[in-house]
Amino acid sequence: MLRFAECTFSSEDEMRSFLERHPETLDDLLIVGSELRSESHGWPDLLALDAEGQVWVIELKLNYAPRKILDQIVGHATWIASLTLRDLAQLYARCNDGAQLAEEYEAKFGRRLPGRAEMGSVVAIVASRILEHTHCQLAWLEECGVPMRAYEYRYLCANGVEAVRVERVRLQPHARKPL
Repeated sequence: MLRFAECTFSSEDEMRSFLERHPETLDDLLIVGSELRSESHGWPDLLALDAEGQVWVIELKLNYAPRKILDQIVGHATWIASLTLRDLAQLYARCNDGAQLAEEYEAKFGRRLPGRAEMGSVVAIVASRILEHTHCQLAWLEECGVPMRAYEYRYLCANGVEAVRVERVRLQPHARKPL
């Protein structure tokens, strides 16, 4: 019987590579690409589509999710809101050896890729820990209508065997304290 110990990814690149190979760790996702250069909104770690056609921007943190992550994810969210279906198809082709997004989407999900007007967006953070102040800010964004997902991961290893356990963090607003 293997006894797993908690390990760490050696880098965000290793973590990103794992999630590219195993996107189901987060949800039923088709990875569009990784480290995509946006004009003025940084470098989103991963861009994906889910079965409902929602565009996911996924930000990865090896350790905890610091406050400054909010600046990153808001920038990424404004970028994905500006993407057209043609932009998404071009990004997919560039990152996947010329493959056609519409064909790959239909093959994976068994339905046609929705038009961009029907697509929503999701902003996801994956970190070893979501700190309380970050949790409060993410919950507030979700209350304001920004679809947020937060995940905490544990990277486990034993005798060359690796496993990753990912749990979605339920974003709840904290009780307001009287002044």
